[in-house]
Amino acid sequence: MSASDWKNLPGGAAESLPPVTAVPSGSPETRPFPAAPTAGVVTQGGCQVCGRGPAQWFTVRRHVGMLLLQKFYKANALLCRDHAIPVVKEYLGKTLVQGWWGVISFFVNFVVVGQDLGQLVKAKKMPAPQG
Repeated sequence: MSASDWKNLPGGAAESLPPVTAVPSGSPETRPFPAAPTAGVVTQGGCQVCGRGPAQWFTVRRHVGMLLLQKFYKANALLCRDHAIPVVKEYLGKTLVQGWWGVISFFVNFVVVGQDLGQLVKAKKMPAPQG
């Protein structure tokens, strides 16, 4: 497995991971594991969409309730304020419409909506992107 096989990494981050080294047979294989993004860190890097900064990590969730089943969607992205607000609003809007249809989903949806509202507040507190 190469470093480019890691998912949810911003563009170019996979190339900065150390290569997987060969290990003697019989010993367990070790692979580098990318560190999780630090919560609340505003970077001067750039948004994954437009490249402007400051940007911040956002984790938005979407819940789809059905009578007997549920579906969960999750997106992790490094976004500026101008792109974070529409993404969070889109996920939140779909959750508010599709998340309530089921006995368990009715209660789970409150948690998902609360998490997305927290991400929306975080996005609105960010400074305007520059550049």
